[in-house]
Amino acid sequence: SPDGKKLAMWQGTELVIWDVDQGEMARKPAIMPNLAPGPIVWSPDSQALVYLQITTPCPPSGKSYGVRLTLPTLTPTLLFTSETPTFTGASWETADQLTLTDEHSKRWRYDFGTQQLTQSP
Repeated sequence: SPDGKKLAMWQGTELVIWDVDQGEMARKPAIMPNLAPGPIVWSPDSQALVYLQITTPCPPSGKSYGVRLTLPTLTPTLLFTSETPTFTGASWETADQLTLTDEHSKRWRYDFGTQQLTQSP
C-alpha cells in the first residue's frame, strides 16, 4: 500500500490482506471464483483497493472484471465488466479515477464519480 503498512496478495482465489506489523488482517474470496486473479492496486490513501479478474489470462481475452474493496468492511463492489476491451493492468494515482490498460496496451480511465469508462486520448 502507498502508506507502506499493508500488503495484499492472491492466495489461490482468495485475496489476503496483511498489516506489515500485526500480520494477517483479512481474507476475501474473489468475486468470480472461477476466473483468473489479476493485478491488485491500492488507493492513494491506502484505505481501499481494486483488483482485476480475467476470463483467459494467456493470451488475455474474454471478460474482465474490476472490483473495489474498501477497508475495513471489505465489501466488494463490482465497478465494471468488459469484454471488448479486456483489461490486463491498472494503476490508481488519484482518488477519483483508475487508469486501466487493455490487451492491446491502450490506456483507459474509470471515473468513480460518474462510473464511466473512457479511452484515454
